[in-house]
Amino acid sequence: MTATSSDVADAFLRPRMARQGTPSPLLDRLSHAALELPGGTLNYWRTGTSAGRAVLLVHGWEGSPADLMPFAAPLLRSGHEAIFVELPAHGLSTMSWTSIPHAAEALTHLGTALGPLRGVIAHSVGGAVTALAMVRGLDVNRAVLIGTPARYTAYARAYARFAGLDHVQAEQMLQHLRVRYGIDTQSVSTPKAAALLSQPALVIHSADDAVVPLSDAEMIAAAWPAARLLRCNGLGHQRILADDEVVAAAVSFVAAAQAASAKSYPRPSAPDTA
Repeated sequence: MTATSSDVADAFLRPRMARQGTPSPLLDRLSHAALELPGGTLNYWRTGTSAGRAVLLVHGWEGSPADLMPFAAPLLRSGHEAIFVELPAHGLSTMSWTSIPHAAEALTHLGTALGPLRGVIAHSVGGAVTALAMVRGLDVNRAVLIGTPARYTAYARAYARFAGLDHVQAEQMLQHLRVRYGIDTQSVSTPKAAALLSQPALVIHSADDAVVPLSDAEMIAAAWPAARLLRCNGLGHQRILADDEVVAAAVSFVAAAQAASAKSYPRPSAPDTA
């Protein structure tokens, strides 16, 4: 049976559990905590407690906290605490669906519970979630975005095409997201959020990323006043997270916040996002 535009819209907000893999046994060695939110539970794991030296790690869509495990040991060696968050509707979460704005709100609540963060390292859609959360008040000194998409509407339309919808049906899908879920994808833009942020950012992207084009990273870096773009090649969308040079660059960038920890960054005005 052919899926309708409403079916595809519903599926767009529900990550496929089978794609997330099995929980990493490495997470079992960390301290687990859960934050109760109005829509359900947000799970996170931490390597310890280190006031003012915590780095939040945010996975991508249909990913898991274990995807960012290669960053843990280097962060610990540099004197930081690593905190791995599991996005809503993923893994152990009791939430049935999520979106970039919905996940950003959850991340903002987590930031309130954790206190100021030394940095954030985020992958793919997790980077878009992070940028929006920072606009909404997530208190973080520095951000690293890896393989991050620029525009939610483009991401949604690509999903619609993959699901077999034509142009008219894709527009109906976007309308369904607005009416049923209150999500206006057109208003959710990582470059738009980036333009409101003054914290230093490092945008990392592999030229051969088949999921998110390099041009998205270029747009984000150009819009973010204090960002720089690190291009690499041959690392795709997922392998990039395990590359030693990428990991070292990200950790070094976050660790540089120690020298500037006394500097404060103004909280921006939140854009109109659904």
